[in-house]
Amino acid sequence: MSKEEEAILIEERIGKTMKNKSEEPFFEKRFDYIRNKYLSILKVTMSTPRNRKISIYSPILALIATLVFLAPSIGFKLFPSGDNPFIDFVIQAKE
Repeated sequence: MSKEEEAILIEERIGKTMKNKSEEPFFEKRFDYIRNKYLSILKVTMSTPRNRKISIYSPILALIATLVFLAPSIGFKLFPSGDNPFIDFVIQAKE
């Protein structure tokens, strides 16, 4: 750094104190931990084209597999065959 940059840095530090990791609130520590884990997973996921394709196509394949294998076993039908095209209702009012 040049002398001017050091002088500016020293001037900006006036009135400020360094924070210790032990003094941080619990929420900030937890947020930092989650962010660091997310960034490490993201680096691995985005590192190669193969990993990117896997991260995109695996949720789509999981959804299709769920609809094909799990939905029939719990009785789910996307388009039921006995669907009535009409809605019937009765309105009663005072004369």
